[in-house]
Amino acid sequence: AEACGVPSKAIDVLVGSLEHSLGSVGGFCAGSTQIVGHQRLSGSGYCFSASLPAYATVQAIAALELLQAEPERLTRVSAASAAMHAALSDAMSTAGAGGGAAA
Repeated sequence: AEACGVPSKAIDVLVGSLEHSLGSVGGFCAGSTQIVGHQRLSGSGYCFSASLPAYATVQAIAALELLQAEPERLTRVSAASAAMHAALSDAMSTAGAGGGAAA
């Protein structure tokens, strides 16, 4: 939302994954007291809730500290992702113009 200029007050539920973003496990869901209460009551049958193992907690904290110390890493990852997207889009366009996959 931040990248798209959406104000945080316009968002009802914030969801994050430590698994994909920090190479750890688990994630979080945050919101108003009403939303969190609903999640607690309704979600218990659908998810297992427990503390992260100590090693995963330490790893996630270390990853966050690294990102705070070196914010340019996010810029490099974003640029690399955009370059990969452009290259794959170009490759797909070229393959599509050739009439399909090579034999």
